[in-house]
Amino acid sequence: MTLLDLGAILKREVDCAKNMEQKKVSICLPVYNGAKYLSQAITSVLNQTYQNWELLIADDCSSDQSPEIARQFAKDEPRIKFWINAKNAGLFANYNICMEKSTGDFIKPFAQDDLFEKDCLTRMVAELEAKPEATLITAARTVIDENGNATGLERFYDQTSLFKGTDVIAEYIKTFKYRTGTPSQVMFRRKDMSTGYDTSYYLSGDIEYSYRILEKGSYLYLNEALVCFRRHGESATVSMLKDMSFVSDSFKLFNKYRHFLKDENGKLPLVHKPMIDSLTAKVNNAICERNIQYSDSDVHGKLAADENKVNYEFAAYQVLLYAAELSLELDRLRAERKHQEEGIAQVTEKFSALQKEREEMRARLENLENVMQDLYKSQSWRLTEPFRKIKNSLRSS
Repeated sequence: MTLLDLGAILKREVDCAKNMEQKKVSICLPVYNGAKYLSQAITSVLNQTYQNWELLIADDCSSDQSPEIARQFAKDEPRIKFWINAKNAGLFANYNICMEKSTGDFIKPFAQDDLFEKDCLTRMVAELEAKPEATLITAARTVIDENGNATGLERFYDQTSLFKGTDVIAEYIKTFKYRTGTPSQVMFRRKDMSTGYDTSYYLSGDIEYSYRILEKGSYLYLNEALVCFRRHGESATVSMLKDMSFVSDSFKLFNKYRHFLKDENGKLPLVHKPMIDSLTAKVNNAICERNIQYSDSDVHGKLAADENKVNYEFAAYQVLLYAAELSLELDRLRAERKHQEEGIAQVTEKFSALQKEREEMRARLENLENVMQDLYKSQSWRLTEPFRKIKNSLRSS
């Protein structure tokens, strides 16, 4: 045995001792045709400063090189467990398959397009251990493009903070602005895993799952960018935007948590404007920023396939009510504008009258000046000049 071999054995023993002191983190990575970025994602796990982890890679019947890439990494690293599903399960079902096979104390969802910063697991585990009341932790994220270049930094709050879980849910349903992050940004304890993701959702299953976990405890936001979130044209988000399936998710979340909108009398609003505004913003983002071309066949096909899951009559009712309210608001604004225009017309009319009166006065003054000039030049004015002088002298004396 060489010194090099002995050094390797000693290193493994030291790592093993360290791992026994650390709780295990199960990193769940569902994969489907993710060959383009998969190697980068797995490498970011291998580079973690936290060593006691397992990486579960579930390939969902990919048609690209994803299985070969994952299989090679698993061959060289015993902490990586890889398999191919018997049939395509879908994103959220595949997450559940990974979690069912996990053995760690903490669950760390991951995405095939994203990256972990090297201290991601270390920091998130430390924060969760320090705050046992927190059932879910979310970190800030760096946004990267297709080439891995940073394009922005996204934070939910200005500083690391702890919130009551139900307050976070209430804030979302009132504003429709989520602050719990994507799967790669979150971590939770195995004991809070429950039944996993609701597979009836297309895009927002991670939001719904996070809220179910937060119903059990507090939400910990870590204001450190520990994840790189990749935006590109082939992501699952883009696919959901193309077929409008995010609409059904929004209404399902609204129906599930709308009780947070009750007023002091226990009444619910007929329509929730922030939800409609959020849907409108997503469509605008898809068309104007992502340049997505919508086709009637894609959208109608999704609606037809999903008719048993989503009450589209209710969705249409909400939109029509909102449109009606906007119409009433538009009528009010039109009436207000008409009133303002009438007031402006009255002021304009008075101003015009004043201007006319001013012009008439100016004409009278000009006429009087002309009369005086004629008088000064007349013979009678010159003949009477001695008499005016005598009169002035008498006044002065």
